[in-house]
This record gives sequence, C-alpha cells and structure tokens, in this order.
Amino acid sequence: MQIIPLKMVSPGMVLARSVEKSDGMVLVGEGMTLTEALIARFQSAGIASVAVKGRPFPDLPGGEDIVLKTRVNLDVMFRKHRQDPLMWTLRNMIDKHLEQILERDRLEQLVQERADHDSEPQ
Repeated sequence: MQIIPLKMVSPGMVLARSVEKSDGMVLVGEGMTLTEALIARFQSAGIASVAVKGRPFPDLPGGEDIVLKTRVNLDVMFRKHRQDPLMWTLRNMIDKHLEQILERDRLEQLVQERADHDSEPQ
C-alpha cells in the first residue's frame, strides 16, 4: 500500500482503503479500481491523497515509512514536555496509535500477499 497525492493517481490503480470526505461520508470503497471519472470526483470533493495497493512510486515514501519516521520524531516533538504528565500521556497515546496503524498495514499486506499467492496458477 502507498499513500499518494491525487495528482499522481492514474486510472487502473486499485484503492487500498476507502476514500472519505472530511465529513466522514464514504465516496468509494476499498478495492475499487480507479477511473478518470472517480479521480475527477475526488478532485471536486477536495480529496488530497488516496491509499493505493502496491507501491506504484517506489521512491515516494509509503504509509509505513511516514508512520515510522513520525514515531522516531515523537520524542523530539514532545522534548519540552517530558515533565508534563498529560503531554507525555498524549505522546504515548499517539505512539500507540501509530503502532496500531503499522500493524494494520502489515496485516493488510500479508492478506494481499496470500491472496496473490492463492490466485497464482498451480
């Protein structure tokens, strides 16, 4: 899975996650193959980026890369608040959430790899 800016999306790519508007309304579900019409719909809805299956742009950081970098930078971001128990609790909650995102993405990747393997001709 890779999160990419909408301007880099092209028809034929497959969504790794559903696309939602800022109010939570789902525009398109996970697994949908993108078309010109869907991409135009995302643009008019103000969608900035989407998660697609695979890594169509290997040099562009993917979701996991961004999450890992954010986790590494948490201590730097909260360095002035080490003595504040509420801020440190917030930091730990963010870290736990990022860890859950990583785990979910890894599980999705394993499921996709298994599905790809199972669909290969024997």
